[in-house]
Amino acid sequence: MSELARTAVRGLEHGTAEHYRRTVSLDGDPGVIEISVDPSGQPLLLAHLPRIEGLLHVVARVQRLLGGQAWDPHEAGVRNMVTDRVGAAAAPGVLAEIVERHGVPIEGLGRFGLTHLFPTSAALADAYSGT
Repeated sequence: MSELARTAVRGLEHGTAEHYRRTVSLDGDPGVIEISVDPSGQPLLLAHLPRIEGLLHVVARVQRLLGGQAWDPHEAGVRNMVTDRVGAAAAPGVLAEIVERHGVPIEGLGRFGLTHLFPTSAALADAYSGT
């Protein structure tokens, strides 16, 4: 959990040594996942989802997260571009600004440190197209 916590993007993710939380989108509907570790060292997943369909897809994405990858290819690409541009240390702060400006606000999760979904490719294209 420490690597996820170290690179967590404010508003999108929140992590400590014991747990990691993030907002997720299933076909445009928001949800939240929390990953922790049981006493034997096995990962535990708690998912607050708008519906049960897609749960297997969420589990596959969690496995990618635990393997050091991003939630989805779009997010991975944006993270990589930002990291290449500003460096690994500054990337979470820059990404937090992008998430706050262009992500979809999520109500009622502030107590968990979560406020937004990651911006869609369409939202970022509109924001940075220069039109």
